[in-house]
Amino acid sequence: MAAAGGFSTSIASSAQSNGNLRSQAVPCPQIQSQTFYKPLNSRRTSASNQGLCLKCESASQNLNSIHKEESKRSNVIALEQLKASAIDRYTKEKSSIIVIGLNVHTAPVDVREKLAIPEAQWPRAISDLCALNHIEEAAVLSTCNRMEIYAVALSQHRGVKEVTEWMSKISGVPVSELCQHRFMLYNKDATRHLFEVASGLDSIVLGEGQILAQVKQVKKLGQGVDGFNRKIGGLFEHAIITGKRVRTETNISSGSVSVSSAAVELALTKLPESSYATVRVLVIGAGKMGKLVIKHLAANGCKEMVVVNRTEEKVAVIREELKDMRIVYKPLSEMMGCAAEADVIFTSTASETPLFLKEHVQTLPADTKMARRLFIDISVPRNVEPCVSDLETAEVYNVDNLKDVVAANKEDRLRKAMKAQTIISEELQNFEAWKDSLEAVPTIKKLRAYLERIRASELEKCLSKMGDITDKQKKAIYDLSMGMMKKFLHGPMQQLRCDGRSDFQKPEEMLEIMHAVNRMFDLETEIILETVRTKMERTKKLQLYFTAAKGRMELSTAKDALDRVAKKQKLSFSKSHEVINQVSHEIEQALVKIQSDEDPMFPIDQKSILTELKHKLIATAPLKQLEGPQKELNLNLSKLPKLLEKSFPDISMAYRNVDFDFHIVNQIIASHFYHQGLFDLGDCLINEAGEPEAAALRSHLLELHQILEAMRIKNTEPALKWVATNREKLMQNGSNLELKLHQQQFVEVLKRGSRADSLNYAKTHLASFASSHMKEFQKLTVCIIWIGRLEKCPHSELFAPICWEKLTEELNRDFCNFIGQSLQSPLSVAIAAGIEGLPTLLKLVNVMAAKKQEWQALKQLPVPVELGKEFQFHSIFVCPVSRDQGSEENPPMLLPCFHVLCKKSIINLSKGSSRSFKCPYCPAEASAVLLKSQKIDWNMEFMSAERECSNLEVSLLVICKRGVALPDFEGL
Repeated sequence: MAAAGGFSTSIASSAQSNGNLRSQAVPCPQIQSQTFYKPLNSRRTSASNQGLCLKCESASQNLNSIHKEESKRSNVIALEQLKASAIDRYTKEKSSIIVIGLNVHTAPVDVREKLAIPEAQWPRAISDLCALNHIEEAAVLSTCNRMEIYAVALSQHRGVKEVTEWMSKISGVPVSELCQHRFMLYNKDATRHLFEVASGLDSIVLGEGQILAQVKQVKKLGQGVDGFNRKIGGLFEHAIITGKRVRTETNISSGSVSVSSAAVELALTKLPESSYATVRVLVIGAGKMGKLVIKHLAANGCKEMVVVNRTEEKVAVIREELKDMRIVYKPLSEMMGCAAEADVIFTSTASETPLFLKEHVQTLPADTKMARRLFIDISVPRNVEPCVSDLETAEVYNVDNLKDVVAANKEDRLRKAMKAQTIISEELQNFEAWKDSLEAVPTIKKLRAYLERIRASELEKCLSKMGDITDKQKKAIYDLSMGMMKKFLHGPMQQLRCDGRSDFQKPEEMLEIMHAVNRMFDLETEIILETVRTKMERTKKLQLYFTAAKGRMELSTAKDALDRVAKKQKLSFSKSHEVINQVSHEIEQALVKIQSDEDPMFPIDQKSILTELKHKLIATAPLKQLEGPQKELNLNLSKLPKLLEKSFPDISMAYRNVDFDFHIVNQIIASHFYHQGLFDLGDCLINEAGEPEAAALRSHLLELHQILEAMRIKNTEPALKWVATNREKLMQNGSNLELKLHQQQFVEVLKRGSRADSLNYAKTHLASFASSHMKEFQKLTVCIIWIGRLEKCPHSELFAPICWEKLTEELNRDFCNFIGQSLQSPLSVAIAAGIEGLPTLLKLVNVMAAKKQEWQALKQLPVPVELGKEFQFHSIFVCPVSRDQGSEENPPMLLPCFHVLCKKSIINLSKGSSRSFKCPYCPAEASAVLLKSQKIDWNMEFMSAERECSNLEVSLLVICKRGVALPDFEGL
């Protein structure tokens, strides 16, 4: 009893204070203040009775029963309190924007490099973070100077705890050590921090421009990732706007504005002025940072350098851009030889381990031009071991040393930074107003849905009471109900849609109205459920992601096993070769002694030579030396078959005896070759298989690939010629491809810088589109004014390189639609769908392993095979009552209760449409006469009906030809 009381008191006190629940038993001195224990007098009585040592056994039993009843009531109340506190946690505690991280100001490089996350892993990190219990949205900003996690947390303190533990888990840095170096900011402070980061105010080099590009990359990589949603996406969008404004209005980015330029500037300050032109420079790594270093070196007068990189492709690109500079490429294997001849060495690679160790640098020859060889390491993790600086012949600088470079420009940049803070404050106010407006979005949606349910329910009742009325009367009643709902919604919506910038209503007033609406219509519970549902959907997606990751991991495991076998085989071969050479050498030495010229004074004792050879061979023990490596090789070989069997299951188990029409199969394969542009292969297949009719599409697809090849080199003439030939049919299909082709060609004319040519092209080719596409025509003509400075044009998006890719993709789609073909070949779609569905089929086969005959005889799968939306084309409805497929003669019909049955099933249930009937899945009644007007259009995809139905039983059969009319059901 005491333990139960203590537990209940703990819950009650924690719920009243801060919602932190404790499950341990505690003393209960303030029991009178708790509402759990209503019969306080009985508690006191029971205590006194125990002191009197009552002898009556029945009285003792009664007392125990009272204790049990109280304990049950206490436990029930405690459970209710626990549930209420769990709900309060999400309703009373508002979600917060938080940032947790380490940067160059708070943590040394050796800690930051452990937490660094490569760009390619940012989406995975976002998914991992959003899988945490109290994190709704997240973003990762990881650069050489910082590693910061931005998140929207349901609970501020719990969110910080979970993110910190996650950072410790991925880096191996203990939480206690992270807490010494991390910084944490919330809400407005977190927002201001990101705005300052994007503006370059938080960088080592004040105002550097590279960080804004990295912030943009966060937004670019986050788009489409589940967890990079509205709030975080809006936060980074406003940060990018702020960064652009600061750079434009303050010119803060003048001078050294990146780590790369600061590294070059640091090198120049350490070199004698007389050696600028003759210094020997080595750059290791030709990635983004390495490329910037090379460009800054060229801008500072460097005419020659050696670049070491894994491949030559990137170096060749840089060489093309900097044609006045002599750049010598060397492979990574020659790095030490190049370092021996260099005065200054820049390192900027993504290597996980140092490239230059102390013992490496110690062996390099002493430099003849400079007293000490200069290493400038701008990589994180570092490429040069820190202890290299202990050598007298080397001088090492890393990213932490770049602080010295900006000291000279500090005063001017601080003045610009003060002006930038004003801009940041303005944009911070704009973001907060935008964020406040989001608070009302769930309420608006739920209020509209709540009233829509009432409207639909009352409309259904009204129509059922009115009996047989005309469609016109039904429409009038429907319009009346919609008009009334809109009128009811108008007032609340006007108040809730305040964006926080209005002079007539403050955000606080809008939030007060929102909470009042939530209370009046009981919407808070629905919003909580929506949050939980979203979390569940995200969890499901993560499970699918990790299933795919598991598949990749299994392949990786198999590859590692094969690598181990190969490694052991090489080791065994090397050891065998070594032992054979050793034995051979001893035998050869013995033969030389035996065959040497005999001296009569000192005859050769062959027996002693052979005895000596025997002892040496015994000491060598060749069999024992070979035994170890061979044993390890055999052990790894024995494990390999089982591992391969596990990683690569026998997919033939899922095979079913199907009669293929090889005539159609040959046509499908030939069509696939033509779709891929492999015309020689397609022709060869057609000739050998004797399928001349399969070449019907060849000419069309050959023309398409010729047009696409021309588009890749920015030549629109073949495409325009094709469009002109088929103009009428394309216009009937609603395509404006001709305008877009001329628009893109016009953009290329603008880039050449001739205003006369641009005007001439517009008059000749664009004037005819002015009446039908005035908006696009105006945009293009405005661009003529900006010739010579197109980057500042208000329509600069027209000049983006991606426009050519989008236009090529649209041309490909329109051409395929024109010839009646899908964008992807049926074979590629079928294979992709099969790969996605194969794991489910294999699991099903394993379940039915003992029933092989049943597997072969199955006409319908017992479980659905989940495929992505990209594999859903036309849908076929199967009636859940009769199991008949829908058709034009037997279409699906939507009941008032939103269940769907086939027409024939409805006729059977209603006894030939003579009377009303009950839905087989709910008690709602329906009339077959009224259902005639609710027939679903067969030409419309059934997915819309699926979205409207709550308990819809639908079977979908995927058809691999997009945009083609449904085939005959007999064939399916």
